[in-house]
Amino acid sequence: MKLDFGGIESFLAYLEGRSDERKLLDNPAYQTVFKHGRKFGREMSPEDIKKALQGKQSPFYGLDNLDRNKQRIEEILKKISEDSNAWFAEIKDVLAVFFPEVTLDQLTVYPIIGYDVGIGLDNNICLNINDPLYLNEHREFFPMVGHEGFHALYNQVRPFPSVHDLETIQKRLDFFYSLIQNEGYAVFIAWKIRRGKGLEFYDHPLLEDFNYVESSPSPRLWDNFQKIKYLIEAKPEMSLEEYLETAFGAARLTYRLGGTLVRAINEEYGEKGLQKGACLLGEDFFDHFNHLFKKIFN
Repeated sequence: MKLDFGGIESFLAYLEGRSDERKLLDNPAYQTVFKHGRKFGREMSPEDIKKALQGKQSPFYGLDNLDRNKQRIEEILKKISEDSNAWFAEIKDVLAVFFPEVTLDQLTVYPIIGYDVGIGLDNNICLNINDPLYLNEHREFFPMVGHEGFHALYNQVRPFPSVHDLETIQKRLDFFYSLIQNEGYAVFIAWKIRRGKGLEFYDHPLLEDFNYVESSPSPRLWDNFQKIKYLIEAKPEMSLEEYLETAFGAARLTYRLGGTLVRAINEEYGEKGLQKGACLLGEDFFDHFNHLFKKIFN
């Protein structure tokens, strides 16, 4: 696992007029960002970066208060560089539990500016340093490396479909199940890495995900899961946009239910149970542990 500042350096060069959008997209980090956008229904063009910087509507986002944050970003990059070796050793140990057959040295971690708080795809982990999660506390960068590292490795072992391949009800259900499993493991891993580090909780959606993992299972999560499952099954005519909003909207069900389920597996079956669950495909994951999930929500 290596740390590469090339992505953020390319963006700063573009921001300062020393480069253009095309050169920026030659960098592997931003190639990964654009590929991730295509895979999950956010098609982007180089022009979208310019629009985002001008404050216009754009599928490339995550640039709020960038001018004001630049000095803080420079400070964070220095701290990340200083702290990375010790954190990466721990992160590799945690990820190795789930992917013993994969060489973790192939993972590259890119601090970047723009887009999502974090993505993991094609051995690349890209984290937007302009997000308040990192601006508030640079150490939050490292649990998110674990989170996105799981996604990157999972996609190698069990390739995740594109949202453009969801033309049947069964495929939409499978995608929904798989994302709950995938995000659940990622949230659990970040929570596990984060524990005992003296990191505080404050108002950020990702940190609220951890609160759900820490707390007693909320029956509301399971009720919402059943409602969404019913809607997907009952409305074959549902558009892709409506499906994505229904299944993965603002309630962050995939993260919060998923993290709750994976913690329950850990408490009931330990490391071997976690390994088993990570190897199952989405629907099989729910079938195999259905008795446990019913038990914790009753």
